[in-house]
Amino acid sequence: MSMQITPFSDDLQPVDAPHGRPEGWSAPFNSSPYTSPPHPMERSRMILVEFEADEQAMAEAVPAPLEWVPGTRALAFIGTNRQTPTSLNFLEGAVILQARLGDIVANFIPYIWTSHDEPMLAGREVSGRPKLMCEHGEVEERGNFAYAEIVRRGQKLMTAGVSIDDHATAADLPLKGGYLAVRKIIMPERGRATLKQVIHHETGGSFRLDWIYSGRGQLELPRTALSAVWELAPTKITGAWYTQVGWGLDWGKIVWESWVPQDLGEAARGH
Repeated sequence: MSMQITPFSDDLQPVDAPHGRPEGWSAPFNSSPYTSPPHPMERSRMILVEFEADEQAMAEAVPAPLEWVPGTRALAFIGTNRQTPTSLNFLEGAVILQARLGDIVANFIPYIWTSHDEPMLAGREVSGRPKLMCEHGEVEERGNFAYAEIVRRGQKLMTAGVSIDDHATAADLPLKGGYLAVRKIIMPERGRATLKQVIHHETGGSFRLDWIYSGRGQLELPRTALSAVWELAPTKITGAWYTQVGWGLDWGKIVWESWVPQDLGEAARGH
């Protein structure tokens, strides 16, 4: 059951510190690592690979109350981004699935890595993305071939490449619509309930395409103990693109929230 739990800010009074110094937006409060939205993606130069994957693994990668949309394909991307004021340059890689909440069908990201802590913190704490850190790198261009990889603690979690064949258009991209994210806020006191929220960002209206090429793609999700992303087990690549895009990322909307038991998830530790 979903309910409105979190109040609106206008209904609250601030708690001022006795020293009178204004409080920053995020901790540490005297030197906040990120500020309030909007966090526009000014530039993302990325490799996109669409693929068919293990359907059971795709369904299991989408947490309740969302549901994976049966029959849809997965999309992997690795890109170098400029998203100010959060970060001037960072590497990011992710897998995107299609998920549903009631009448809302949107992109859902079950796995995502980024190479600097500011976009990682903002993505987790504000937008509800499951971001983890990875080593910094760049998208490499050699002849008509673009290649990038996501490495965490020395282990490759994802590699992607595309050999350019032709120019493409925005209509060719399978990346459409907004994003759904599931955020859990764990309470520090034993026995207290966990707040679970679904956040919806509608980004389609702000999408900007600078250039795009289509081609022959490659994708690897090596098996590693660091991530379950390998369980998706790509079976067929159905499209690949090399592109530079941008979009706005403003405030999201809480479309579902509920208290859940604190021990929810204990049984998944060994999986």
